[in-house]
Amino acid sequence: MTAHVVAEPKRRGRTRLPSGRHLGWSEWGPADGRPVLFCPGAGASSRLGFGADVLERLGARLIGLDR
Repeated sequence: MTAHVVAEPKRRGRTRLPSGRHLGWSEWGPADGRPVLFCPGAGASSRLGFGADVLERLGARLIGLDR
């Protein structure tokens, strides 16, 4: 069995929505990279960070959302 290490997000934050609720987010990859949204379902969260090891090479910024 192979263990997989999940990279910590480079940036994390929380934004207040007009409804008063909060939207949490985590980012991996270059800050100026092409944005790719990750909307996790049941049993997952924005901190999953899959594929974080290739984002720099692809010039992509993975943004995981938690509502």
